[in-house]
Amino acid sequence: MAVYARGYRPYEGSFGGRSPVMAIFGQGFRNAIRTRSFKILGVLVLIFYVIFTIQMYVMLNIEEVVSEGFSRFANRNEPFDFATYTTRYLKQALMGFYGFVATVGALISMLAGAGIVADDLRTRALPLYLVRPIRPIEYVLGKALVLPAVLAIVLLSPGLTFYLFAGLWQPDGTTNEWLGNNVDILGNVIHSYLVASFGFTGLMLFLSARTPRRGTVMAIAAAVYFGGAMMAGLGSELRGVAQQALKHVSLIVNSVSAHVMAEAETDRWRNEAQMERFREEAPSPTIGMVVAIAVLLIGAYAVYRRARSTEVSE
Repeated sequence: MAVYARGYRPYEGSFGGRSPVMAIFGQGFRNAIRTRSFKILGVLVLIFYVIFTIQMYVMLNIEEVVSEGFSRFANRNEPFDFATYTTRYLKQALMGFYGFVATVGALISMLAGAGIVADDLRTRALPLYLVRPIRPIEYVLGKALVLPAVLAIVLLSPGLTFYLFAGLWQPDGTTNEWLGNNVDILGNVIHSYLVASFGFTGLMLFLSARTPRRGTVMAIAAAVYFGGAMMAGLGSELRGVAQQALKHVSLIVNSVSAHVMAEAETDRWRNEAQMERFREEAPSPTIGMVVAIAVLLIGAYAVYRRARSTEVSE
C-alpha cells in the first residue's frame, strides 16, 4: 500500500542537516551492540584476545621460549634471526586466532544482524523512514555500514594490535624495519576483515530484506555459514571445476584464506611440490574477496528493491 494512501504525504522539503546515512547507521549500530548475544560473544573474544596476547608476549620475550620456538620454525642449520622467528610465529598464530574468531564473527553477524532490515519490516517502520527526507540508496548505505562497524571490533582491531605488538617487541631500533618488512601480515589482517565484513553483511542484508522474522533469518544464515564450511571441506577433496566451486562457497573459510596461505608458507616440512598442491586445494584469497563482494552487492540490491517497493508515491 502506498504511504500516501495510509494518510501520509511525500516529503517536499530540502535534503539537508544530519546525513540520513549516518543517522540510520548510528541507530543500527547501537541496536547491534546492545544485544545480549553481542555482549556475550564479545566477552568471549576479549578473553581469547587476552590469552593470545599473553602467549604472544611469552613467545617473543622469554629468552628460553624464543630459543626453543625458533627451532620449530627454522630450517635445518638456519642461523637464529629474531625478526624471522617473529614473522613465522605471528603468521601461524594469526591462523589459529582467526580460525576461531571468524566463526564468532559469523555468529555475531547472525544474531546481531538478523533484524537489520527485518525489524523495520516487522514494525512497518520502513515506509516511515522513506516518507521523511531519506532516499532508498541512503537507507541501503546506512544499513550496510552497521555490521562492518560491529565486526571491526572483533575482527580488525585484534589483528592490528598483534601486528603492532610484534613490531614493538623487536630489539631496540628495529621496530620500523620489522613493520615495514612485514606489511603482508597487516594486509592479511585487513583482507580477512574485509572478506568477512562484505560476505557476512551481504548475506544478512539479503535474508533480512526477504522476511520480517528474525528466527527465519538466523536459521537460514546458520545453514549457509556452517553448511558452506562443510561443503568447502568436501571441495578440497575433489578436483576440477567442482573443487574450485565448492572450496569457495564458505564465507567463513574465505575470510581466513589469506591467513591459511600465509601459515602454510611458514611450514618448513613442505617442499615446493607439496606447496603447489596445497595452493590448488586451499581457497584462493582473491576469489574469496570476489565472492564476498558479489554477496554484498546482491544483499544491497535486495534491500534497495525492498526500499523502492515501499517508496512514497502519489
